[in-house]
Amino acid sequence: MNTYQLTLLTIFAVLGYLVATDETIAEYFNLVVLTVWVRVRKAYLLVKLHPFWIMNPLGRYLMMRKYRKMADEMLQSIKEQQQDQ
Repeated sequence: MNTYQLTLLTIFAVLGYLVATDETIAEYFNLVVLTVWVRVRKAYLLVKLHPFWIMNPLGRYLMMRKYRKMADEMLQSIKEQQQDQ
C-alpha cells in the first residue's frame, strides 16, 4: 500500500466509525451526499432544458428545429383558414 491508499483508508475508516457510533453524523453525511446529488442533477437539467442560457449548440439546434416545425404548422393552419373564407 502506498501513502495515498493508506490515507484514504484512514479517512474512510474514521468516517465509518463516526457514522456507526453517532446518528447525527450519519444524517449529516447523508445530507452532504444528497446536496452533491442535487447540484449534479441541477447542472444536468440546466444544460438539458435551458440551452439558450449556456449557448449549447446541440440544444439550440433542437429547440430551433421544434420552433420551425411549430411555425410551419401555424402557417399551414392560417393558409387553410384563408382558403375556407
